[in-house]
Amino acid sequence: MAKPIKPTVKNPNISSSTVKPVKDDTLAKSKSSATEKARHRAKVASSSLPEVEIIERFPVINVSPAFEGGRFAPKVITDEVFPIDAKIFREGHDRLGATAVVVDVDGCERRFPMHPVGYSGDDNWQALVQAPSKVGESQFYIEGWSDDYHTWEHIAWIKVPGKIDVDLTFSMGALVFEKWANQLEREQGTITPNYDNAYMDDAIRTLRNVSKSLTDSNILVQDRLNAASSDQIHDIWNSFPMRTLVSASRKYPLTVQRPLSSFCSWYQFFPRSEGAVQNADGSIISGNFKTAAKSLDRVKDMGFDVIYVPPIHPIGQSFRKGKNNTLDAGADDVGSPWAIGSELGGHDAIHPDLGTLSDFKQFVARAKELELEVSIDIALQASPDHPWVKAHPDWFVTRPDGSIAYAENPPKKYQDIYPLNFDTDPDGIVEEVLRILRFWISTGVTVFRIDNPHTKPVWFWQFVIADIKRSNPEVIWLAEAFTLPSMMKTLGLVGFDQSHSYFLWRNTKQELSEFLPQVAGNDSFWFRPSFWPTTPDNLTDYLAVGGASAHAVRAILAAMGSPTWGIYAGYEFVEHQQRQNPDGTYAVEHVDSEKYQIKIRDWSKVDQFGMRALLTRLNQIRKEHFACQNFHDLQVQTTDNDAILCISRHIPGKFTRDGKDDTIIVVINLDCGNAQKSTVYLDYTALNLPGTFRVVDLLDGKEFGLGQQFFVDLAPVVSVAHIFHVQR
Repeated sequence: MAKPIKPTVKNPNISSSTVKPVKDDTLAKSKSSATEKARHRAKVASSSLPEVEIIERFPVINVSPAFEGGRFAPKVITDEVFPIDAKIFREGHDRLGATAVVVDVDGCERRFPMHPVGYSGDDNWQALVQAPSKVGESQFYIEGWSDDYHTWEHIAWIKVPGKIDVDLTFSMGALVFEKWANQLEREQGTITPNYDNAYMDDAIRTLRNVSKSLTDSNILVQDRLNAASSDQIHDIWNSFPMRTLVSASRKYPLTVQRPLSSFCSWYQFFPRSEGAVQNADGSIISGNFKTAAKSLDRVKDMGFDVIYVPPIHPIGQSFRKGKNNTLDAGADDVGSPWAIGSELGGHDAIHPDLGTLSDFKQFVARAKELELEVSIDIALQASPDHPWVKAHPDWFVTRPDGSIAYAENPPKKYQDIYPLNFDTDPDGIVEEVLRILRFWISTGVTVFRIDNPHTKPVWFWQFVIADIKRSNPEVIWLAEAFTLPSMMKTLGLVGFDQSHSYFLWRNTKQELSEFLPQVAGNDSFWFRPSFWPTTPDNLTDYLAVGGASAHAVRAILAAMGSPTWGIYAGYEFVEHQQRQNPDGTYAVEHVDSEKYQIKIRDWSKVDQFGMRALLTRLNQIRKEHFACQNFHDLQVQTTDNDAILCISRHIPGKFTRDGKDDTIIVVINLDCGNAQKSTVYLDYTALNLPGTFRVVDLLDGKEFGLGQQFFVDLAPVVSVAHIFHVQR
């Protein structure tokens, strides 16, 4: 029998299909009048009580992804593969079936079979589904239904071999197969031209032949039973299960977004450093948007999607910070871009050293020519010189002595920054922020990196992001929120598409083995962690001590561990020297940080560590392999050495463009100072692997033959990791 092409049908009873929006009376027809009367009585009985949701014919509870009963919609990108889970059960001992249904923005439905998972008796079901291809507000729900075929098959294999009610059992089976064939015949007229109708004809004939054979006494009993349980029958059931008493759960919201909202590679640079020149007398001429535009080709050549620039506004003079965050700024010190505002303007102005508004628009236009999207930093704070301070003093916290409170996180002090107070004139602040955001959107900006959103009220972000998304749904929001998990997740719930994460500080095998599955789990429907090995604020001890090997390790972990990752300029040079504090300890940030001064790099020496080539290759791998573009397919594999970590990513072939499984296996040495060896043990079932298989190391192109267990030997600098692609 020919295998079916994935069916596209109108009838909602067909599994794994796309359904055109039609009036669905299937459920109504399947319910008996007795069931309707029972439901009516339940409603009447509860009419004096608070309104409750009536349990369906087959109860569906603990649905995931759903948070607070569907109050917040999980976020996925177009065509993303993700799991839907629920507890589904029924009364008695008859078999149960279940289907997950994804509804796109146009109302078209696609069905995916659910299967029991976990321990028997837990009633846990799961379907691996694919998001719609259209952006918009979608839905999903779950159908439970009676599996009459497997109920009969189970009974038949007990009774017939035991010679118990053999004729009666076969008669019942004949009715099941006839009813099944009739169902397929009713559905046949709804099949669209892209479906193989010959397969349906063959399936109907096969079911009717089995129905007749079950009551044919001229056929041996065992042969009749075998025919009713053959692989051919199971194949038909897998494509078109017999479903009766279909009942649906409530519908849950699902937000489908454009791919860049989740799968993207960021690159950050300071425009004032790009193209900066040092004169013979030591003075420095700042880079600007015209010189920075020339650097965009370099960023694009490495395969990045988003170019992120820190605040580009005028910088205040009052309490200006000097080099390395000192309080005694000299006349030539440029200050921190986050100390926003001067007599030259505020959040809607451009620092004159960077050029004009026209220069910025040309910078954005050049980025778009290279298919790069521009992200600017939105830092809702002000220097003491910001126009807001005079025009809206009530937007800031005033101390008892009449002075305005500067920002601080004891013992850290930021005397050059005034935080906003959202309690005195919230409407005024909201109106001004919306004006500023729309202004930058009008220049071509499509991505906002929000500085310290966790220090502002959550309601503020929920309102502002929703307002902007109504008019500009393409805009992407990244939260720079290194804070408590509850706040980070909630910011995702109310609208942020991506967020910085604790990845910076997860370095050991134990830490990563706990962290990676956590951020790839259900939380990633709301909190999408972006992995950055460094930022202008953070240079970890691991990178400071480990040098080039550590930088390679962290880049591979970031690129392979999350669909969204980012690199801060200078990573190619393995900049790993930390700033020393007055007490002799080292701060977890770069010495001579670009936050406080212009940095001139010698780009003729960029390839001395091979880091640029590695970053480029990682971005190529990510774009070539669908498995790297998904939050939900990561699994930590077993190794017998605590210095060796192995993770895998796997997407079944039914979801890929070429119809082949896409499986990536990453094995990495976390010890930057020593060679390490380990045996790796793979979960064959989860990765759908044969006993032995071939792989290609995507980092160097070498081929290997592997088995369920294989040995690795990884050394710093020479070979810190393998990124294997399983050949199918």
